[in-house]
Amino acid sequence: MGTIGILIAIALIVILAMKGFSIVFIAPLASIVVIVTNGMNFFPSLIGNETSFMTGLTGFLINFFGVFLLGAILAQYIEKSGAAQAIAEKVLSITGTEKPFSVLIAIYAISAILTFGGISLFVVLFVVVSISETFI
Repeated sequence: MGTIGILIAIALIVILAMKGFSIVFIAPLASIVVIVTNGMNFFPSLIGNETSFMTGLTGFLINFFGVFLLGAILAQYIEKSGAAQAIAEKVLSITGTEKPFSVLIAIYAISAILTFGGISLFVVLFVVVSISETFI
């Protein structure tokens, strides 16, 4: 039952994220599904002191806050300066926009260039989304 619960939680994350719900609400909901289907103690597993969802989340945020903050600042700088737009236009001029596969390759190349440029991949996602909105 535990493996099925994990698969249900993953499916729940994918479906709700595609419907536009925030991961801030989806992740605790998916963890509740895993807790219930595995027969774990509810409150200690969700908000316990040592090994719980919330302690893991806060530990992750504390450890990587600086990386996300500086990556977001760098991404905003690159986006506001027009560098991200210039990179996107150059890559799209090379790959072309006639076929969906060439656009997919362009998105991959833009993401790779920005990531190798020092921006966190998590932040690159938001930059690529804003670039793609200008071409839609």
